[in-house]
Amino acid sequence: MGTSNPLTQEILKTCLKYEPETGIFYHLPKRGLMRPGEVAGSPTTNGYIQITVKGKGYQSHRLAWLYMTGSFPADQIDHINGIKTDNRWQNLREATKAQNQANIRTRKDSRSGIKGVRWDRSTGKWLAEIRANNKVIHVGRFKSLDDAVREIRDARNKHHGDFANHG
Repeated sequence: MGTSNPLTQEILKTCLKYEPETGIFYHLPKRGLMRPGEVAGSPTTNGYIQITVKGKGYQSHRLAWLYMTGSFPADQIDHINGIKTDNRWQNLREATKAQNQANIRTRKDSRSGIKGVRWDRSTGKWLAEIRANNKVIHVGRFKSLDDAVREIRDARNKHHGDFANHG
């Protein structure tokens, strides 16, 4: 059983001011220890900024969407540049989970340094794969890393479109 979200744009705008050019929220009225004009929110362990409004915590990018559009997003909000704390309005877009996943950067522990490319010891070649529409798409096996990079970029552009992230 789902619960409705009682927070509205009208209520939000009585508590916080959002600056679309900077992506920063500021407190409006005095709330507890918070003074008007103080930056609202704090970073969470997953890298996003969280702001408490009326006793409930919200991710600030979702609040920005509510503030600017009048409703919460139907699905997820994607940070176009991949920086979780960059909540400028121009950096936010509505996305499905799959689109949001397509815009993830290369993992820091990637041995190849290229998202979706790994060394296949059994064949002695670079294996390139992407995920799209809940399916793994085998791009190919390549003797050279450069060939794998070129082909996986093409595949990402084809299947991920505007959400393709190459690095």
